[in-house]
Amino acid sequence: MLQSLRSLENQLNNVLVNREDESHTAVLALLSKQHHLQIGEAGTGKSLLANTLCQSIGGVQVFNTLLSRTTEPDEIFGNISFKGMEEDDYRRVSEGFAPEAHIWFLDEFFKAGDALLNNFLTALNERTYRNGKTTTQLPLISVFAGSNELHDTEALNALYSRFTFRHWVDYVADFEDFETMVRRSLEPMPIEPVIELGEIEELQKKVAEVEVTKDTLEAIWEVKHTMAQGGFSVDDRKLVWLATKVARAEAVYNGSNITEVEHLFPLQHCLWDRPEDRATIRQIVLSIVNPTAEECATYLDSANQIWKQFETVVAEAGDNKRSVTTHAIDSSTEVAEILTSLEKRIGEAGNGSQSQLQETQIKVSKIQKKILASMGAGLGINLGLEQ
Repeated sequence: MLQSLRSLENQLNNVLVNREDESHTAVLALLSKQHHLQIGEAGTGKSLLANTLCQSIGGVQVFNTLLSRTTEPDEIFGNISFKGMEEDDYRRVSEGFAPEAHIWFLDEFFKAGDALLNNFLTALNERTYRNGKTTTQLPLISVFAGSNELHDTEALNALYSRFTFRHWVDYVADFEDFETMVRRSLEPMPIEPVIELGEIEELQKKVAEVEVTKDTLEAIWEVKHTMAQGGFSVDDRKLVWLATKVARAEAVYNGSNITEVEHLFPLQHCLWDRPEDRATIRQIVLSIVNPTAEECATYLDSANQIWKQFETVVAEAGDNKRSVTTHAIDSSTEVAEILTSLEKRIGEAGNGSQSQLQETQIKVSKIQKKILASMGAGLGINLGLEQ
């Protein structure tokens, strides 16, 4: 079953480009029966992830819709039953609609009108739906939602808080990713079921059996305390979810029957509320649960910042080749200093940390090559460097 689960994640990564974190948390959302939100501009692959996920699961019932201010409850939960009306029971015929589905994909989620908000809140939190005179238990596993914008009203805060996994997605930033995206579009791979719904349900049972260790709880508490020092808050309900749902799901994914501190790695995608706070939250989480990963992220962030500054200089320099060359050399030197630090750390690190540092070294080297290749292109010289 675990192999099938990993095949699901691999299939997502073979379709999407540079969405490894989003793919992993989508799998964790299924395991933990939590909800998953992607926020970003149109055309960033939000629907593609959800649709590929659903097509990869055999035997699953899916409800997929685009929400707007005018979306009516009938479009989500089904039409009112005429027979029910004759019996003074305003129940809905829900076959083919959300109440019958295991997975919902709700695009433009925050554009939903007030008429839907209360129903969504109850469904996401309690997995129940009031249908006429009866309350129905929903087979819902997870809601995957997409939005082009962050919510902007207090009324949506409660719904927003129900999404355990959150991602801010952007357009591809590198030529290599762009080329990969185009190649995959020209020769799309067939999407076939790689895991059955029953297998996911069995794995969910294993999640419920995982022992939550004291070390894990202490690490979560340290994250909460460190966040509080930085002016961030996290409610008790979410802390419980992180311990009993997210950490246990990550443990099962890694083939463990007890949680470990390293299984809290996904918390970086669970604890931010505003997009501008993502880097700070990531730093807090990784410094506690995986210091090497936090160190690698800092190296990579620094290199990316140098690249962005160089791009700005190139745009402003226009035809001034001397200026471009000077800044390219300066920027390349700065990146070289990062690579020197990485090389030193790789020599000092143990086996567990070396691979993370080496992967970062490769990524930073690519940034240096991009700077030099850009300089060469500006001078009309092919330096033989791949972008």
